[in-house]
Amino acid sequence: MAEAAGSSGVKKERRVPERRCAGCGGRFPKTALIRIVTCPDGRLAVDRSMKAQCRGTYICADPACLKKALKYRRIAKSDGSAPGEDEAAMLAAAVGERLG
Repeated sequence: MAEAAGSSGVKKERRVPERRCAGCGGRFPKTALIRIVTCPDGRLAVDRSMKAQCRGTYICADPACLKKALKYRRIAKSDGSAPGEDEAAMLAAAVGERLG
């Protein structure tokens, strides 16, 4: 049976994956961010499982980051167009849900 400990007998720490926020540009642990995916049919969705097989963008749970990412078109649909008002409202609700 193989042990997880190195030759010195000390367990190695697991590396936590980091992602960059599309709004502020800060680096955070992947689990602390909200993942927004562009599905093959062109719509945007919040990926709560963090495992969807679609293009993904990460943002902080900060309304200012979402606003900045939308303003500078860092969150785009698969055809390159900006999200509509209904999709922007859905994203704002996801950020609000994460905050409170």
